[in-house]
Amino acid sequence: MENIILSIITLGALFYLYKKIFKNNGCNCGKGSCKSNENSDIIIDISNLSYSYNSKKIYENLNLQIKEGTIFGLLGKNGVGKSTLINILMGFLKPNSGKCLIFGEPSHNLSAQIKKDIALLYEGFITYDFMSIKEIEKYFAPFYPNWKKPVFYELINLMNLNHNQKLSTLSFGQKSQVILGL
Repeated sequence: MENIILSIITLGALFYLYKKIFKNNGCNCGKGSCKSNENSDIIIDISNLSYSYNSKKIYENLNLQIKEGTIFGLLGKNGVGKSTLINILMGFLKPNSGKCLIFGEPSHNLSAQIKKDIALLYEGFITYDFMSIKEIEKYFAPFYPNWKKPVFYELINLMNLNHNQKLSTLSFGQKSQVILGL
């Protein structure tokens, strides 16, 4: 089993994509039934993507491939399309033309299997600051059918945080990591 982590960092948002890929006879689908191909390590495949808001062109024929294990940053001025690309990747926006594939699936039509392994954390995310780390874990755990409490606390322990510490006392970065752990 191999973990793939891709972080796309922008000035206004953090897109964190996490997917476990099972390598079974060259298979990346997790079922062991597909055939290996030379593009199996590409996790984001954007080709000839165009998008516009009304008459304002944001992207025209954008081409980009991001491979497994890559850390990729999007930097730019306000209004140049960083958040738009993240929204296309998340499936919130559909490209006007071209394709945007996440693990081989169109981003605007992702399967439940792929969606469950994707998280989006915007800079202005909402947390329940009055809760402790332990309380927020207990609150959110029932929303995830495959919740693994030990994995969550392993991540929390990497930050040397007290499980009874209130979210309101954490730095923005620590709070972000707790939320991503959920």
